[in-house]
Amino acid sequence: MTARPRHHLTGPQLARILNSQASHHPQMVRDMLRLSRGNSWYWQIFYDAARRDLEQSDFEHLRAAYQRARKISERLGEHYCQLGRGFKQFVESRGGPGGLSVVPVGKAIEVRCGLSIKVAPQLGLRCRDGRVEVLYLWPYEEPLAGPAAEVLLYLMWRHRAALHPGATPCVVDVRRSKDYHLPARGLAHVEKYLDVQIELFASLWGAVGGDLAA
Repeated sequence: MTARPRHHLTGPQLARILNSQASHHPQMVRDMLRLSRGNSWYWQIFYDAARRDLEQSDFEHLRAAYQRARKISERLGEHYCQLGRGFKQFVESRGGPGGLSVVPVGKAIEVRCGLSIKVAPQLGLRCRDGRVEVLYLWPYEEPLAGPAAEVLLYLMWRHRAALHPGATPCVVDVRRSKDYHLPARGLAHVEKYLDVQIELFASLWGAVGGDLAA
């Protein structure tokens, strides 16, 4: 009988912990505990608007999302202004909204070392040339570092059949309009890195207490 995972994270939650400095990991885990208890809407407005605007040229929903965020707080409005600008640049890098289309993306669960990781990319994109990408969008203020991006790419690659067969994984640091793709040297080093980090974090989860609900 397979042991039930002791801890639960989403892919982006895990990537944010990996993306932080090692000395900050305990505080980051505490932050993830807090965020997982009700603040998922913070970036969801952006994800929904971006998905709806991919097939349109005027980015109407991103503008509406910015106005909505601004009413919540000036700071959130500033975040959404940066996100809107970066996402437009990303869309232009794919040839502009005309000819792009949204495709459905599945979900999967990766279980390793007592950790259950929810793999659920926010966006599926069919490009002009017929190629399909499954995308994790990184909306955060802190720049995305290579190791954290590679973990998200690894998770999408590993569960590609469940997400969208034949699709290419991609992670986009939205504010900086920077794409990350599967590394040319392969993924064996990512799997080893992930296992080491998960073992390291197990002690931190015990120290801060509680569970991270996906």
